Amino acid sequence: MELLGWFLLAALLVLSPITWLKPSVRQKQLIRLRDLARSLGIKVTLTPLQLQDGRKLYGSAYRWLRAPEAPIMPGYICLLSDRLDEVQGRSSYWKDGWILMQGSPSILTDEQRQAFDAWLDQLPKDSFAVEWGSATLSLWWEERGSNELLEELDAGARQLLQLDCKKPHTA
Repeated sequence: MELLGWFLLAALLVLSPITWLKPSVRQKQLIRLRDLARSLGIKVTLTPLQLQDGRKLYGSAYRWLRAPEAPIMPGYICLLSDRLDEVQGRSSYWKDGWILMQGSPSILTDEQRQAFDAWLDQLPKDSFAVEWGSATLSLWWEERGSNELLEELDAGARQLLQLDCKKPHTA
């Protein structure tokens, strides 16, 4: 009987690390979400967002690339969620929940501004940064959304990237 006990203990010690290799439920959700993003043509990176003062915000960046034939935006906008400590004391509110960190709303047409604001309203609560420039529209978030939400965000992002832009000022 004692031999059986030692055998079971040895088997348990050998097999228990194998269970650590199995992905958790959260890891499986992330895999499905990122696979869907890639299939939709969204570039997913784990790149920090570098702020002007040198601080970095960490999270997953989902980037929608502007199609070569799409209009080129004449500037750059960076918004941060007003829930972040990094924005405390800032007064450049974009809209409810978002603070303008860089750029100017004047680079957007009225149609772009309305569509952008509507897209911001769709974002999940764990979104903390958005960048929109001449090449990409990027969203930093903690990936707590569903596949259905990502498909909705994708449709809105693609619509934003196709809107006509203001013409760059020429001297």
